[in-house]
Amino acid sequence: MKIIYTFLLLSITSFYAQSQNNGASFIVSGKVIEQETSQNMEYCSVSIFDKETTKLVSGTITNELGIFSIAVKRPGNYFLKVSYIGFETIEIKDIILNPKSKVFKIKDVLMKSNSRKINAVEITGVKSSIRYEMDKKVVDVSNNIAASNGSAVDALESTPSIQVDVDGTVKLRGNSNFLVLIDGKPTTLDGTEALQQIPAANIKNIEIITNPSAKYDAGNAAGIINILLKTEKKIGTSGLVSVNVGTYNNYGGNINVKHNIKKLSFEFSANLRNNGGPRIVSDSLFTSSTDKIYTLTEGEKTWTFGGYSFNYGMGYKLAKNHGFNLDMVYGKWYMLVDDESSLYQNNTSKNEINEVKTINDSYRGAPYFGPSLSYNGSFKNESNLAAYVGYSQSDFSEEILNDNFNANQSALSGTKTAEKATNRKITAKIDYTLPIKTGKLEFGFKTRNVISSTNSEAFDLNVTDLSYTEKYYATPQVDFSRSVHGGYVNYTNKMKRFNFAFGLRAEYTDRRLKLNNNSSSYEYFKWNYIPTASVGYNFDETHQVYANYSTRIQRPMGWQIEPQIIQTSVNTYFSGDKDLRISEVNSLDIGWAKSFKKRSTRVSFEFFYDLYQDHIEFITASYLDGSTITKPENAGRIDNFGLEGNFGTSIFKWWNVDLSATGFYSIYDIDLENVKTQRRTFVGNLRFNNYFTVTKSTKLQFTARVNSLESTALGYNGANVRFGLGIKQSFLDKALNVSLNVRNLFYTDKQYGEDTAENYYYYHSERPVWPRITIGLSYKINNYRRSRRQNESSQGQL
Repeated sequence: MKIIYTFLLLSITSFYAQSQNNGASFIVSGKVIEQETSQNMEYCSVSIFDKETTKLVSGTITNELGIFSIAVKRPGNYFLKVSYIGFETIEIKDIILNPKSKVFKIKDVLMKSNSRKINAVEITGVKSSIRYEMDKKVVDVSNNIAASNGSAVDALESTPSIQVDVDGTVKLRGNSNFLVLIDGKPTTLDGTEALQQIPAANIKNIEIITNPSAKYDAGNAAGIINILLKTEKKIGTSGLVSVNVGTYNNYGGNINVKHNIKKLSFEFSANLRNNGGPRIVSDSLFTSSTDKIYTLTEGEKTWTFGGYSFNYGMGYKLAKNHGFNLDMVYGKWYMLVDDESSLYQNNTSKNEINEVKTINDSYRGAPYFGPSLSYNGSFKNESNLAAYVGYSQSDFSEEILNDNFNANQSALSGTKTAEKATNRKITAKIDYTLPIKTGKLEFGFKTRNVISSTNSEAFDLNVTDLSYTEKYYATPQVDFSRSVHGGYVNYTNKMKRFNFAFGLRAEYTDRRLKLNNNSSSYEYFKWNYIPTASVGYNFDETHQVYANYSTRIQRPMGWQIEPQIIQTSVNTYFSGDKDLRISEVNSLDIGWAKSFKKRSTRVSFEFFYDLYQDHIEFITASYLDGSTITKPENAGRIDNFGLEGNFGTSIFKWWNVDLSATGFYSIYDIDLENVKTQRRTFVGNLRFNNYFTVTKSTKLQFTARVNSLESTALGYNGANVRFGLGIKQSFLDKALNVSLNVRNLFYTDKQYGEDTAENYYYYHSERPVWPRITIGLSYKINNYRRSRRQNESSQGQL
């Protein structure tokens, strides 16, 4: 019924839109381009007026290609106005419509920024760092000094709807299952690993899409994070070089060079990053499945994230609106964990007390590379064709060492586990956009194929000669493959100030898992049908309301369904679940946004509702005596009711603020093997960013982030408060910039939580060592600059 309803609604809406247009005798169309960068401008307000009465006749907004089309019923003399916040309004006169000229095509409209210079003093309008649009939030990171020396993860920390865990894991509205795109194209890495490798200095904007349209993959339960990189369209060579160094072995560097010559463009970038820091950790564990055992672990743990990458791209323009891009990426990412702790264990049933020193070291990482080829072309009928094919390969490896010593530093026991995995991905897609008067019809197909093979080994330490002996592993080799084939149709239309889109996507999942120790195999096949809908109304270019709906799914990753048990520390284990099911998410957003020219103020609110069926969560439970095991499970159903708000304004000419808050009420209906209950909780997050202009060349940023207590399936994660400071000094007409960043400014950062179940209680806490300071230096080659608007026609809409 859901599919039939969607198709009926799509057909009725399309028919109504066409009937409206059929009543119009004349069409006025054109394209809007930013003058400085020659890039298309989306969401510009276009209004047509009667020349004699000066009354508004009709209006619309430009699409992602910068194109607009307005229907007019009567002949006459008209004039047109094109406007966008931060740009000068353009007026086009003498648009004469008569029976002999029913279609009036306007030459490209060139928009110019309204910033100006008077007596060498630069005056610019202050804009909010967060902009709400009908189907996404756009975060401008150019003013985020506190993240300028870090990665995309650091830039996202001050973004609404985003949470960053202690291990660097990024969550979008509490879920880490999101799709990462770079300029609208797929990445070689997935999720957090991809975000960790993108320098914040190279980022122009970040788009947060919580309800993607049908043209995007459905397998991203939380939504999409699209990273828009800085671009340079001018002829010649330009670039950006940056280096940074900080406390606790933090360092990095980045170079990005671009060269454009008529029909050819070249780009090369390289970056190196090593970020980390020690943390004071404490864990308390009580188990009573057989004996009553109390375990306390205290010590210091150091997380280190890093890697390097090289990117090369070449573009060739066949004609004015047709071009190819060839891209190649090669790199490596890694995560190191060094953990030295004291473990105290009291078995009250046997009246035994043990005290040991533990060293738990782990390494995870993978070299990767991937070529891709893309094409984008626009035709005379203003239709657009985009195609993409890409291959990626990574060779993951993991090694975990657990050694235990007595008070005399003599070895008591030890284990070593190792895992190697090869991962191959092939992605191909094609999208076609067909204009239909004031609307457009989009359809396309995509296939993504993943093949991986994992080999695992385990060893016990022989304390007499400190050698390792291999032990039996239940599942030494696991082969995993998954193919996802999807197609979609999406219809978008605009009637005066009202715009809407309806779409339907169908995806087929073919998942296979083979355990080579006993030739056991597990297969999973399923069709998923994903309806999407968006509606919006623009009162004017500064005032809008909108609503979005989508159905999405969360497919388990390969490592989440591999059933082998891996020892991750002296008393912790991890295992996948071969029976893990796909989780389905139904999501609704309703938003309102308004801008005020006075003090450059912007206010927006967004209500959202998310329904998770078969929600996937990592559950920690008692395992063996005094140990725990963590595994992903389908934990049940979650209903999230939330409200998100953003307020940005200029208090004084030298002080701008951005305040954003997210709060949602969650109802957990937990349905696990040993736990069936309901939990209710409220989660709130507050971001407060302050930007100060000390002098023309000196900027300062102060940030505060507050996260409330958050419930999990078996417990909670505690509240957290963080403060940060950033200072930037510019030289040589802003070509040279020096920045200083301080994280955990007041030493308030602490993460803690607990889990409780039958015969089981677990409490954990971590506090980073203070302070974390980073100094960065960047230099623009040949006035390399941010383009104000990315050419989204080449974004591939995956």
